[in-house]
Amino acid sequence: MRILWPLYLRAHELLHNSTKMNSRAGTKWAKTKNPSQMKMKKAVLSSFWFSMTTMLNVMPFVRATSAAASPSSLVRKGRQELVAGRLDTAEQAFRAALATVPHDASAHRGMAEVYRRKNKRPEAIQELQAALELRDSAVDRTTLARIYLEQKKPDLAKAELARALKIAPNYTEARQLQEHLQNGNTQSKTP
Repeated sequence: MRILWPLYLRAHELLHNSTKMNSRAGTKWAKTKNPSQMKMKKAVLSSFWFSMTTMLNVMPFVRATSAAASPSSLVRKGRQELVAGRLDTAEQAFRAALATVPHDASAHRGMAEVYRRKNKRPEAIQELQAALELRDSAVDRTTLARIYLEQKKPDLAKAELARALKIAPNYTEARQLQEHLQNGNTQSKTP
């Protein structure tokens, strides 16, 4: 930015003070013999001035954007924190992603996992339903079925598993959970 500023000022001066083209040589725009050459010089200066103005206006925005984390990087950070078992930090990352992009299914899914691990099942269900509204997923439906089983609601779990298997008929985790339900093991721990 320090380097660009003097160039910007010089281009501005040359463009708007059309009496001087080169301060060292002292040539005047008016003394240029070839009118097409004068138009070309003015066009080059105008183009240079416009590009410098654009760069000076965009550079602070680029710096601010690169300093701020993108929603996908925040979701990635949240997942890493979940794996490490740091639920509060993961929750902060997912909340920041949702503050930036409220309709991010993966951020809702991450928040649901945080709530599930904190035994806040109603909040986890809400987050999973928000994720499913944005993007239907067999994985999310199976996770929702697991939460329903934890809440001792096998009928809701069966319905979610049926929807999950309709989306992905070969999804092993959903098949195993469905077999578990069909065997009548709703009271035991989920697989």
